[in-house]
Amino acid sequence: MRAHAFGPESGDLAPVSRRLFPDVPMPVHGECLAMVFPRPDLLLAIEEGGLLKRWASDSGRSWRSLSVRELDEFAHSWRLNAQGTVAVGATGEDLSCWGTDEGELIWTVSSPDWVTAIAIDDAKARFATGHDDGRVILWDLETGNFVKEIGKGDGAISTISFDPAGGTIAAADESCQICVWNLENESLPCSRLTGHKGRVVCLAWQPDTRLLLSAAWDTTVRLWNVNECRATMLINDHDGQVTAMAVAPGGQTVATVDSGASLRVWCLETWRCVLGPKPLPFEVKEIAHAPDGSLAIGLERSQVMVLGQGGAFGISLLDPANPVAVRPAVAVNQQGNLIALGPDGVTGCWFLGSPSCDSACFMVDGRPRRFLAMAFDGDFFVALEQLDTGLPQAGLFQFQNNGLSAVRLSTLEGMEQASCCMAIDSQAGLVALASPLSPDLWIRFLPDGKPHLLMTDPIQGGSIQHLAFSPEGKKLAVAGIDAVGRAGQVLVIDPQSGREHHRIHMGGWRVAWHPDGELLALLDQEGRVTVTGVGGRIVGKALGGEFLRTIAFSADGAWLLAAGEDRVLRVWPPEGGVPVAAMELTGQAAAIHAMPDPNQVAVLFADGGVWVIDLSTLLEGQCPSD
Repeated sequence: MRAHAFGPESGDLAPVSRRLFPDVPMPVHGECLAMVFPRPDLLLAIEEGGLLKRWASDSGRSWRSLSVRELDEFAHSWRLNAQGTVAVGATGEDLSCWGTDEGELIWTVSSPDWVTAIAIDDAKARFATGHDDGRVILWDLETGNFVKEIGKGDGAISTISFDPAGGTIAAADESCQICVWNLENESLPCSRLTGHKGRVVCLAWQPDTRLLLSAAWDTTVRLWNVNECRATMLINDHDGQVTAMAVAPGGQTVATVDSGASLRVWCLETWRCVLGPKPLPFEVKEIAHAPDGSLAIGLERSQVMVLGQGGAFGISLLDPANPVAVRPAVAVNQQGNLIALGPDGVTGCWFLGSPSCDSACFMVDGRPRRFLAMAFDGDFFVALEQLDTGLPQAGLFQFQNNGLSAVRLSTLEGMEQASCCMAIDSQAGLVALASPLSPDLWIRFLPDGKPHLLMTDPIQGGSIQHLAFSPEGKKLAVAGIDAVGRAGQVLVIDPQSGREHHRIHMGGWRVAWHPDGELLALLDQEGRVTVTGVGGRIVGKALGGEFLRTIAFSADGAWLLAAGEDRVLRVWPPEGGVPVAAMELTGQAAAIHAMPDPNQVAVLFADGGVWVIDLSTLLEGQCPSD
């Protein structure tokens, strides 16, 4: 047995060294989809990808991260209860309820149609869903059991809100009208509130009243007397579409934001603007009040800000200069030592030749550094560094001292935001850099980092997710996905001239080159693996599952490997087909790298642990977990 495990301890797996990355801080992953502020010292938010994050504060200004929990990454809609104890998410036609303390799944049920909105009734432990056919359905929060269909609007439901007592529910539909149902007296007809000329995106009740507030893309906020089915007040001060709204706990004020990233706070008694317009760095996706009146603001580009009472800015919980997640990476340098970038951005080095596989802290210019992204090639690497100022900086580096340390060769000026996707080929003397947030692809010279080639929108409107040079350095694969993350393109170009070799009209989450440079494996968001030849001709296909996140060939090209969140490593022949071997892992795989020994691969886990796996043993059916 030549299988080594580094990191997560797991029963029969031996030898097990120690975790290199014991503490994972708050990584940045995606836009805020739901937020709750149950106490002034506790904030919870759910981002794209189903990541639940918890922050705590001792002073209101100094915040620390408590935990990151992985819920359902495919949920497009989320809602947290007021206490922050449970979260309900919708994935297509499925509903799931999760506990927020441990991130445990409580129940999952099927929904009769696509869910477009969710609201939780904290008073009576139930929730409601709105659907694209206009239906509004009531469910039991504790069990997920269907309770009843409340009613139906004219088209897809955009937002739902329960009144504080839970006796009334309001839902806005595609026709811009608001339907209000009395849940305690079903004999009463549905009240229909009309007047908005644009999509209604938010509904909120004023506490202890029958007054309902609505915010819409027609730039207005309206206050409705539900009993009389009429608007009693209109706010039309915003210059753009109103995108979010939140009523303060006491009901005295309401906060509104628009598409121009402008915040206003209104007194509901006088209808005067008491704060703002206050410009924000990015468009607001979600806002929530704490019991003391503090306001949490979820911005695009994965930033969360907290405003104290009176509108004074507090702490930025996520760095606005760092809109991308740390991208785990693993490789073996020319000295044969394994280098890995963990989920917290800390880089470590393992001595694979030592009996105990000792590890050491990786140093750059004499001190540990935090990186957001990194790509290795032989003695060189390119990385996006997290500076002490909080700003990112891209640079080129060279390994020294048997791979334990590195020195900076050059700083890539102007590349701070376009460097989270990286590839390097020292043989060809080139580095490639891109970002999911930018349409540009940069190719630069090694080692001086001077600009060589700039391509704008190479995959035609998609988001670049991965870059990979072919082994001989004559081709560069650019993989991307579209706005909904399902389709996209993979472009293969000549990195010297920018000339297009071929284009594959299939979404690419990750790509991997065969050692001969003639085969390219593509991994899409659905977990499908497609192997193509020169010119884009499909050679073979494989199906691994929706949760695959990384793919690689073995050093000799004899095997194709993929793994991800389902904690299974699969092995295929180069042309795909049916897996010839599979191995259960103890954690979620974030990256795979071929070792110099063709019988070995390194698997980097999402929590920072690393395994070196012997393929010959695995293929013989003697799984290391046995």
